[in-house]
Amino acid sequence: MASSAEELLELAIKNSLDVAVIVFNEQGLLSWNRGAEKLLGYRSEEFVHLDPRMIFTPEDRAAGIPEAEMQSAVVTGRAEDERWHLRADGSRFWASGILTLLPKRRIFVKIMRDHTQKHAAEERLRTLQESQRVLIAELQHRTRNLLALVQAIMRKSARKSTSFAEFMEDFEERLRALSRAQSLVTNASDGCIDMHTLIQTELWAHRDAAERAERTHVYGTPVRVPSLAAQMLALVLHELTTNAVKYGALSQENGTLNVSWTVEPCDHERCVVLDWSEHNVEMPDPVLPRRKGYGSELIERALPYQLNARTHIEYGTDGVHCSIRVPLSSAAQAERRS
Repeated sequence: MASSAEELLELAIKNSLDVAVIVFNEQGLLSWNRGAEKLLGYRSEEFVHLDPRMIFTPEDRAAGIPEAEMQSAVVTGRAEDERWHLRADGSRFWASGILTLLPKRRIFVKIMRDHTQKHAAEERLRTLQESQRVLIAELQHRTRNLLALVQAIMRKSARKSTSFAEFMEDFEERLRALSRAQSLVTNASDGCIDMHTLIQTELWAHRDAAERAERTHVYGTPVRVPSLAAQMLALVLHELTTNAVKYGALSQENGTLNVSWTVEPCDHERCVVLDWSEHNVEMPDPVLPRRKGYGSELIERALPYQLNARTHIEYGTDGVHCSIRVPLSSAAQAERRS
């Protein structure tokens, strides 16, 4: 009865197509089942001369993995592995295998199953989880940066305001400017913002600027700026536009405004150079000392500190002129550091 059961088990193994079984000793292959032919792709006559080590990848053979697996089976009686193996045509499959030793006969039995699809699914899941981890970390990083920027805006607005009502008005307007820039950042797949879109978005957010569009000229070289630089520039553009609407080119019938930018080499990298130029503006009195507001502080102190920018603002006889030079790679590095 026992012999009959063993024969049935041997017959089942030999004809199984889902499990590959090969039997070998240190001299070579002794036996195999139909599952091994199906999985490994060798014909019966090819199996006779097959070195069992050849089902391992070249890098595993070079690393001595087949010998290490056999040695482990000798010491402990079995060795388990999950790794890439080779078919006869050179294609790879991910196999889960067990190698056992029959010590009395000094025979090794290797049983393998093809888990390539399972392995691929697990890899996709790991990749997805890693992508989610990176996304969450990036979101947390951007949130911290954004909150820090909001806090700085609040402090500066409070310091420059003469009343609570003035503070609230200025603070809310600056938050709206930051929100507009943040909306552009959120919708950008690479986190960078088109310069033309950034400028147009801020200009046309002001009703008076939109109504005087025929006297406003916006043009420049196509370029995208990193998100931190875009947020800082949006705040600067908001301050310049607000000033132009209240006192400058966008408040007077004959005033004109040119906003242009170029991309130029500077200090072994590329810089975007923004030029804000107002003309035909009746300025109050250029020689009178001016109280520096939040906009001037942004331009003269915050941009050089945050973005390694070079800036210059001048209240000329016919309007405001502001030049801002931002190194693009430095701006990207500042964003990663912050």
